Amino acid sequence: MPRESSHDLHQPDTVVDQLSLKVHQGHPDLKSDKYEAKEKNSALKGFLAAIFYGSISISCVFFNKAILSVYNFKFSNTITLIQIITSIFLLLVMHCLNIITLPKLNANTAKKIFPLTVLFFLNVLLGLSALSNINIPMFTGLRRLTAFFIIGAEYIFLKKKSSVQTLISVSIMMFGTGIAFFGDHNFSLLGYFLVISNNVVTAGSLIYIKHTKQSLDLDPMGMMYYNNILSLPFVTLIVFWTGEYLDVLEFPDLYSTNFQVSLFISCIQVFFMNYGTYLCTTVNSPLTTSVTGQLKNVLTTAFGLVVFKDVPFDWFLAIGLSISILGSVYY
Repeated sequence: MPRESSHDLHQPDTVVDQLSLKVHQGHPDLKSDKYEAKEKNSALKGFLAAIFYGSISISCVFFNKAILSVYNFKFSNTITLIQIITSIFLLLVMHCLNIITLPKLNANTAKKIFPLTVLFFLNVLLGLSALSNINIPMFTGLRRLTAFFIIGAEYIFLKKKSSVQTLISVSIMMFGTGIAFFGDHNFSLLGYFLVISNNVVTAGSLIYIKHTKQSLDLDPMGMMYYNNILSLPFVTLIVFWTGEYLDVLEFPDLYSTNFQVSLFISCIQVFFMNYGTYLCTTVNSPLTTSVTGQLKNVLTTAFGLVVFKDVPFDWFLAIGLSISILGSVYY
C-alpha cells in the first residue's frame, strides 16, 4: 500500500474543504469578493438615497410654489417657522416611538453645527423667496448652477478636484441656462439675485454637511434635530419682529381647508427632503446631491410649464433649458 506524503495529507479533498481552507487562510479571492460586495452595497445605497432625495424634492417644489403663488401666501418666514416646528414635532414623535434615537443636546456640538444652522435657515428662506419672484422653469434652470459653486467649494475646502467629465457637464448646464435667460419674459432682477444667492448658500451647506459628518458623530436625523432646534428662536424672532404674524392672521384663506392641507403636506415634504439632503450628501458627495437635485428638475420644468402656466413659450427658453437638462443627464 503506497504511503501518503505529508503534502497529500494537507491537501483538501472536497470543494467544502477547499473553501474552509481559504476562509481559514484569508484567501485573497474571498477578500476581493467581500470588497466587491461591499462596493455594490455602497453603490446601491447611494443610488437609493439619490432617488429618494430627487423624488421628494419634485413634489416639495410644487407644493411650495402652490402656497406662494396659487394662494398668494407671500409670508416665507412664517412658512419656514411652521416647517421647522413640524420637523421638530415629527422627530420627537419618532424618538418616542423608538423609530429613531435623537442625540442629547450638547453645547459643544451645537457650537460646531451652528454655522450649518445659519446656512440651513438662509437656504430655506432664500429658496422660498426666490420661488415667489420667479417662474418654476427658470428657477430650476438657475438652480443647476449650484454645481458650479460646489466644484469651487470642494476644491478650496475639501481639496477635491473634479473630473473632466464633471466640468464638461457643468459647463453644458451653465451654457443652457445662459441661453434660457434671453427667453425669460418674466425677468426679475430680485428673483435672479435670490436664486444665485440660494445656490451659493446651498453649496456652502452641502460642503459643511460633509465636513460635519466627518468631525461629529451625528446621523442625518441628529443633524436635522440640531438644525431645527437652533433655527427655531431666530425664525420666531423674525416673524414677530417684522410684524409678519399680523399679516398672516388677516390672510383671507388662512382657514381654508385646501390651503391648510397644502401647507401641511408641504411641511411633511420639507421634513423628508431635508432628511434626503443629509442622507444623500453623507452617503454620496455634495456634488452628487446637487446634480441629483438638478436631474429631478427635468420633470419639475415640464410640469411647471403645464400646471402653473405663468411662462409664455419662447424658443430661447425651450432650447436653453433643454441644453441645461442634457448637461444634468450627462453627469
